[in-house]
Amino acid sequence: MGKKFLITGVSLRSKGGSAMVQAACNLIGKQHNYSVLSFYPELDKAAISSIRDTHRINVISYSTSLGRKIAFKLEALLMLLDYIFGYISGNKLLVKLSRYSREISNVNGILEIHGIAFSDYYGFNDALTSFLKMKIAKFSKTPFFCLPQSYGPISSNLNRKLAEYALESTELVLPRGMKSLKLVEEFRLNNPHVEFMPDLAFAFNNPLEENTLNLLNKLNIDKHSKYAAIIPNILFLRWGFPETVTYYAEIIDHFHNKYGYKLILIPHQYNDAGTDDRTFNQEIYNKVSDKSCLIKIDDMLTANEIKSLISVCDFTLCSRFHGMISSLKMGVEPFVISWAEKYHEIMDLYGLIENVQDHKQVNVKNFIDRIESRLKVESKEQIMTKNEEFMKTLKELREYLRTRC
Repeated sequence: MGKKFLITGVSLRSKGGSAMVQAACNLIGKQHNYSVLSFYPELDKAAISSIRDTHRINVISYSTSLGRKIAFKLEALLMLLDYIFGYISGNKLLVKLSRYSREISNVNGILEIHGIAFSDYYGFNDALTSFLKMKIAKFSKTPFFCLPQSYGPISSNLNRKLAEYALESTELVLPRGMKSLKLVEEFRLNNPHVEFMPDLAFAFNNPLEENTLNLLNKLNIDKHSKYAAIIPNILFLRWGFPETVTYYAEIIDHFHNKYGYKLILIPHQYNDAGTDDRTFNQEIYNKVSDKSCLIKIDDMLTANEIKSLISVCDFTLCSRFHGMISSLKMGVEPFVISWAEKYHEIMDLYGLIENVQDHKQVNVKNFIDRIESRLKVESKEQIMTKNEEFMKTLKELREYLRTRC
């Protein structure tokens, strides 16, 4: 009989999240049982149903009858009360008000797949929630494993203290970039095992050639044409940066008109209500002059179907972090409009940091010049060599997790 693990901090509606969850299950062992604690239960269940060999992954739903935002705030409040009671009682939970506190008493470990934690990008609320999750787990004597993620930057002293005290309560901390590793080392943690590890999605196997061919045939993609992929991020529109749509449209027009490229618009994250990456793709579609050069995907793809589409491309334009990771995994050079340090951390490891521009300071001409110059370079071997290094590191992670989990 396998062990039970609770997965937190991630949703399978994000294809990067889906890849990381599947990779985590593969690393620790498919004989175990995994549950994803979800604010998006219907989308997460739909994502699981489209993936093979996932009968041991199940979705536990937070109550969303009052709406997702209210449910999230209520859960955070209940977690805070659980923590206060636990602290007063000397690290012994007297009550289990939050769904999280109830669930962790029935599992052998918690797998945190947060992406980016204790960061100025998310502020105090996110730092406090992460702190509470790690401390409550400590009170319950449930091992807490922070799988590869980015940390910081942290300018707030309060958030810095929350990060330090929270991570001290974990079993494992895996910063996925050198800046994150340096930040964690500054905390001088005593208890957890701390080690640099690349993103967990690198451990997720690439698509089978047969499945790739089936998808390409379904979408009428001719492997003899020249393709590039656009993998945008709806956050830029939510944050009030509609000019990013114009950036993409100008780059698309240039590479279609000058080189005959067709561009595949790929959504990476879906919502069951409101806007998601498909909305961004529609805005790009409306802006591009010659729409015949566009292939706009609206269906919910799996993580590996996205990689199948990337595999026929000469390059990708990414704002989604795991769109960038998927591109690297397939040996296709990505060019990135970023919003956080985590993009720079990974691209720097590949010697491709000049391919990254911050979304607030994009220079389209420089971007185009950079892409054109890199198209003259055969970069696949360089990228795949680095991937092989990462796979060796992930093999070590597998051995560690299987002895500790």
